[in-house]
Amino acid sequence: MGSQADAFDARELGPGPSFHESFAVPGTYLAWAIGMLAAVFVALALGRVVLDAANASARVEQLRATNAELRARVDALAGERQLVTSPIYIQVAGRGRGYGDPEERSFGLLPGGAPAPELGPAIASSAERGSPLDAWLSVLLGP
Repeated sequence: MGSQADAFDARELGPGPSFHESFAVPGTYLAWAIGMLAAVFVALALGRVVLDAANASARVEQLRATNAELRARVDALAGERQLVTSPIYIQVAGRGRGYGDPEERSFGLLPGGAPAPELGPAIASSAERGSPLDAWLSVLLGP
């Protein structure tokens, strides 16, 4: 059985660790874990801000290109407006519709009128002339 020395040694050790104490995490490890979670959260938040800034930069470039296209279109339309409102254009357009001096003859094709005259023999259609290669070959080699 046991001796007094064995009983003495058992009393010195104490009752032993409880269930809660055996699975306890030291405070420094817990602080490191919380610090790492906070660092990951801050990194993700900053990553989202950087991503939003990059998307905004791309959108700005797209808007600049669209703005340049629209500015060119506005300039072209302003030039066209200036042309259409010029007195010469108004006179020509008016004469085409029969307005103008009484002795002027209006021009234009009448609806349901005779067809336009045929072109003369000097101006043939491209189908009758053939391809440009045939024309060059006839010039180089003869007919």
